[in-house]
Amino acid sequence: MPWQKANSRIKQLVDSDIDFDHHSLFTDVLEMVGLQPDDRVQYFAYGSQIWAPCFAHRRQSVATVEQLLREYCILSYLYRGTDRHPGLVLGLQEQTGAQVQGMVFDIRAQDLAPIIAQEMVTNVYYPAWVITRNHSEYGSQDQESSAARGPERALTFIARSSSHHCVRLSLAQQADLILSSGGARGTSLAYFQQTQLALHQAGVPDERLTELEQLINRRLAEHAVPLDGRHLDDPERA
Repeated sequence: MPWQKANSRIKQLVDSDIDFDHHSLFTDVLEMVGLQPDDRVQYFAYGSQIWAPCFAHRRQSVATVEQLLREYCILSYLYRGTDRHPGLVLGLQEQTGAQVQGMVFDIRAQDLAPIIAQEMVTNVYYPAWVITRNHSEYGSQDQESSAARGPERALTFIARSSSHHCVRLSLAQQADLILSSGGARGTSLAYFQQTQLALHQAGVPDERLTELEQLINRRLAEHAVPLDGRHLDDPERA
């Protein structure tokens, strides 16, 4: 089955909101493009999977995907927030003319299973095959192995715009949620800071996220409290 048709079928399955299990979805993702569990496959990571991958991999490369935008657009009610006070994490949104840089991992097809189980807890994403333009191999000192490779097919996860978890917020609104929420895996701020560090270390800083980082850092500086508990900008407490 052509890749585009496979993507359409997968999206229809997820959008139908039928009660499917993660193993069945994993099986469908492979079968639709003729992959076997022992085959090698590429996985495109754009956020926390860069710094906290839940899979083993043989190599990783910096890569670019066209027509996708990385944005803090996913409300987290479990990992980085709660039902009453949701957190905010990254998602990929389809947008004409956009492009996103991230990391492509070379993994076994069977290792997509734990990724799907983790990313599809709330069905806020759908798995999709995308074309990546790969650059130098990350961390390689070998000139031949670090040379840019041609376009490759990789699996990633795109936000479902129809999901109530998926939102479009201003930078100020994003900062508000990131600075005030936490869940089972820690705070949204810790997630944001670790992701920013990972993107910079990989050499793929995101201009829009850098703008958000500057806003968050200003907010943190404004509310900084010294060890004695007095606000730095409060003369009455000096």
